[in-house]
Amino acid sequence: MKQSTPPSYFEAVDVLRGFAALSVVVYHVIELFDWKSFPSAGPLLWFRAGWMGVDLFFVISGFVIGLSAFAEIDKRGAWNFQGAFFSRRVARIVPLHYLTMFVFVVFISPELLFTNFWTNFGSHLLFVHNLNVNLHGAINGSNWSLATEMQFYVLMLLVAPWIRTGRWWAIAAVFIGTAWAWRYGVTLFVQQSSQLGPFPVFVAATQLPGMLDEFVAGLLLARLVRSELGKKLLGGGGICSSRFLGAGSDRAVCDYGDLLALCEFLELSPDGDDVAFPLGAVFCIGSAIRDLN
Repeated sequence: MKQSTPPSYFEAVDVLRGFAALSVVVYHVIELFDWKSFPSAGPLLWFRAGWMGVDLFFVISGFVIGLSAFAEIDKRGAWNFQGAFFSRRVARIVPLHYLTMFVFVVFISPELLFTNFWTNFGSHLLFVHNLNVNLHGAINGSNWSLATEMQFYVLMLLVAPWIRTGRWWAIAAVFIGTAWAWRYGVTLFVQQSSQLGPFPVFVAATQLPGMLDEFVAGLLLARLVRSELGKKLLGGGGICSSRFLGAGSDRAVCDYGDLLALCEFLELSPDGDDVAFPLGAVFCIGSAIRDLN
């Protein structure tokens, strides 16, 4: 792909990221409080599958982190971008993570101070708490995904130059093949626990290798928007173009419609999220970018 110099920030993607976070929150409220009366049809159906907001977040992260890494490589070169890139990522993720840890331990679960504290605390400080089923989410459970995110940043230090210029199909094959092989291996070698139920399977499946198909969907979209082809495609219409929904459709309704269609597909196909979700998320992000410009 011929590289150009595109914008490195898209406000609409932040809106989509906020929607992903809201989806996860509403989903947990529905599940934890057994909210049986919450609508199971219509526009609010999405929130019953709001766990997919985490998957959407990983795709968005691949897109945003890809743009950031590529921009640093453009400025500093493939062998000198790492320091500036990683320091910016750490500055964004570490302070808030540490703050939420402090608030959670002091004000919500102070008993954590007296139970395996140093191992628990240290693993969260180093973003490796997701590697152990007993530490995964032990301090503010929703922060398990930050460990995967930080590990992805480290991976990008090694592979960003290749992703920026390598053959897109080879990149997709490596990332998607790794993710699918990992998750298949989880089905073979990780069993449910009599005490924890399917949680060990979830922990194993959501390790970084198992999430690479979602990250690479965003990474390849980042490459696309940097190319002349991408500018033409995003400027000329996509999944939300007038030929699908009619001229003049509101862009927010359009993007939300993409999510609902994806949700309905996954409801009908129990394994559909493994294949379809990263692609569907790419369409949503692409729509958001196009509508902003």
